[in-house]
Amino acid sequence: MLVFVIGLVAGLIGLPVVVIHVGRRWRRAQRQALVDRAQREFPLQRQRVESQFRQQAASSGRPRGLVWKEVEFAEEVRFASNRQSGQLIALVSIAVSFEAVAGSEMEEVEAVGNLRAGSAVFYFEENRWLTRGRAIFNLDPRQSLQHFQNQWEPVRSSSAADSGLRR
Repeated sequence: MLVFVIGLVAGLIGLPVVVIHVGRRWRRAQRQALVDRAQREFPLQRQRVESQFRQQAASSGRPRGLVWKEVEFAEEVRFASNRQSGQLIALVSIAVSFEAVAGSEMEEVEAVGNLRAGSAVFYFEENRWLTRGRAIFNLDPRQSLQHFQNQWEPVRSSSAADSGLRR
């Protein structure tokens, strides 16, 4: 009887530990599946989301006094996740050319015609890549991840190496 009671107590103590461990592994596996899916989807949705980026960035009114003339996107993509919300993001290097708004004080600035380097930010929501037209100027994706390391955490994927994507 004593052995039965000891076994029962040990089982009752051990069961929650096993359940917690299995639950954590399951959540990690689910998260990794989401990351893998997002990384597979990015190349498939890239043309659409880059077009969206151009439209939204151009209509943002930023930088003030300048009109977005052209945006060139690099091939490399870096993926990360928001440390608070867990939302997945993709960062792509961009080169942007601007022209001055007619009649603005920027018309006299010579540097307006210079290409500006930066990173375009994309968000994965409900199995789709989206953008709000956010550009991080003067930082490439690697530098952006370092600069925002308190907000964004780089993500890894077993399928990233197979698809040629950067992590």
